[in-house]
Amino acid sequence: MKSCFLKKILKPYPPSLNFNQIQVKRMSTQKHLGLILDEKLNFKDHLRVTLDKANRGIGILQKLRHYIPRQSLVTLYKSFIRSYLDFADVIYDQPTNK
Repeated sequence: MKSCFLKKILKPYPPSLNFNQIQVKRMSTQKHLGLILDEKLNFKDHLRVTLDKANRGIGILQKLRHYIPRQSLVTLYKSFIRSYLDFADVIYDQPTNK
């Protein structure tokens, strides 16, 4: 006869949330002030969406590089693409413990 003393660890499940007697739907990710967070407060989905937007813009600039002067391309990059990358960049920073 095998005896097992392991206890199954159950995840705490918060009670349902109601607003004006309407139950609020539970979501795996939510967007708060433009930052996408998941249940564990990770922002991997936010990074994926942000990089997709930036890559689309860079692709367009690559196609235009033969027709537009370089300074105009730099201005377009700083205006449209870098703004995606700079938004909430403080969140990504991993400070060192020195």
